[in-house]
Amino acid sequence: KSLSIDDGKTKFLLTVASDTKELDKAILAFQSSIQGYLLILAIVLLAILFLQITFGLSPLAALKKALHRFHIGEADRVNGIFPVEFNPLVVELNAVIEKNSSIVTRAKTQAGNLAHAMKTPIAVISNALEDKNISDKSFKALVKEQISNAKEQIDWNLAKARAATASKNPRLKTPVLPVIESIVVVMHKVYAENALKIEIQNPTASPSIFNGEEHDLQEIVGNILDNACKWAKTRVEISEAPYMDGLQIIVEDDGLGVNPADYDKVLKRGFRVDELTQGSGLGLAIVNDLVALYDGSIELGLSSLGGLRVQVRLGVSKQP
Repeated sequence: KSLSIDDGKTKFLLTVASDTKELDKAILAFQSSIQGYLLILAIVLLAILFLQITFGLSPLAALKKALHRFHIGEADRVNGIFPVEFNPLVVELNAVIEKNSSIVTRAKTQAGNLAHAMKTPIAVISNALEDKNISDKSFKALVKEQISNAKEQIDWNLAKARAATASKNPRLKTPVLPVIESIVVVMHKVYAENALKIEIQNPTASPSIFNGEEHDLQEIVGNILDNACKWAKTRVEISEAPYMDGLQIIVEDDGLGVNPADYDKVLKRGFRVDELTQGSGLGLAIVNDLVALYDGSIELGLSSLGGLRVQVRLGVSKQP
């Protein structure tokens, strides 16, 4: 290396030289050794990463096997030992499995019930066809009655099937008061000849929300009101109000009422207080089934008006 020094008077030129072979050898040796160490470090890190992924994802493999066992029918739910972090996922999976299983089981039962219920009107009509002594007028009346009964059975089973799904869906919300008001209007028209006074008592200022299908609420309120109007002399009252964390609907009439000994029977299919009254006796039975599907309750009692008092309690949420 050359260095020039100039002090203004004299100029010096210094030249320094050295053999760089030894330095180059040292640098090359260092580079060779560091490359080896880096290669070893990379291999170790890759091995650690592989082990971490393998052991870290092993619970997923266990979950996959558990799901496969359920899929092929070896297990009826997701079973196994999983990390605590996986517990919420496993719980939700089992909840979905149980819900689907209950829906399938209920659907099979309802299909069987519907098929059994259809046998009666079909058998009655078939026997009437074989009866040579039956008049055309009587036959038409019989067919009309049996078709009506069959339709009620179909509607009842469809309502149960729909409610079975809707009752578990938190996204379904129906304002209660508008449904009651619309049904009261319909009942005034249906029973116009009876000149009934149907009143909504003390509507709540803050509207209640029914957690379910609007059609199901219409079925519940409609059947209770229809039953009350059918037996009332002059007056029917309906009220809805919050009850604890839910909703309470009460319908009262001034009819003859029901013998307390028959309360349980009234809620069963096919029972009619008056056998001369037209219908299949499904009204309050439908209400009882729908209310049960929504984890509610129905209670019969003596009305202050003198007739029957029907009290239904359903789970709802209040509007914010």
